[in-house]
Amino acid sequence: MRTRLPAHGPSLAYNCFIGYIRVMNFNVYLDRTSASQLDRIARKTSKPRNALIRQAVRMWLDRNAETWPTEVLEFDSEPSLLPFEAHRGDLAPVLDDPFETATRPTGSPRRRARPRSR
Repeated sequence: MRTRLPAHGPSLAYNCFIGYIRVMNFNVYLDRTSASQLDRIARKTSKPRNALIRQAVRMWLDRNAETWPTEVLEFDSEPSLLPFEAHRGDLAPVLDDPFETATRPTGSPRRRARPRSR
């Protein structure tokens, strides 16, 4: 359910069931023939030109979306290899603070940087 645009203008428009939405506004320059065809279709369908342009852009993007190659989508794992999940137990525990360094096991020496030779 969309609300009407406030009297202040479209910059304050929001979608009431999602909250504020991000929109991009830009200009499109059309030749006279394309512009008149767009106007004719807008009148015929009772849709705003912007709605028709958004629909056309969405259709073009959906049709030309980059997809994974068929080889990747249809890949079946190599039976002789363990699944990658099998090594999760070897991973270090997750830190509460990602900027905190992991504690070293007792007795493991801390490596010091070697001085640069000149």
